[in-house]
Amino acid sequence: MSTPKLTKVFESVFHGQVYELNGKGYDVPELTYWCAENIDPQDIPLSKLTMSKSDEEHGSKEFKKHTKKVSVNRFPIVVVALNDGSLQIADGNHRAFKAAGLGMETIEGYVIPEDQLPDSALASEEEEE
Repeated sequence: MSTPKLTKVFESVFHGQVYELNGKGYDVPELTYWCAENIDPQDIPLSKLTMSKSDEEHGSKEFKKHTKKVSVNRFPIVVVALNDGSLQIADGNHRAFKAAGLGMETIEGYVIPEDQLPDSALASEEEEE
C-alpha cells in the first residue's frame, strides 16, 4: 500500500500533540514527517503494540467516539521500539484500536528504535504544556 503524501493539513489536525518518552516530548507531526522521509513503513502485528497514553482509557466513551471517525489506513502509525523490546505507539492509538476491533492482525506503521528518535522532532516547551 502506498503512503498518502503528508501535508500541512496533518499538522493542523494534530497541532500540539506530543509523544512523551524519558522526560522528552516529541512533536507528533514533525515525528511523522521525519518518519515519512527516513523510514519505510512496514506491517506491524497489533498484538505486539502497547498504547502510549496512560491517561487515555481506550475503553472510554470519548476514545471510542473518536475511534469511529478515524480511517485505519489513511496514514501509517508511528511506533517506538523501546529498549526493553516492547513496541509503543507514538501516534495512532485510535487507528490501532479500530484495526483490532475490525479483526485485523497487522497495521501499517513506521518503527523507530528508541535510541534513534530524532532531536529534530523535539517539541518546544509551549507545545508540551
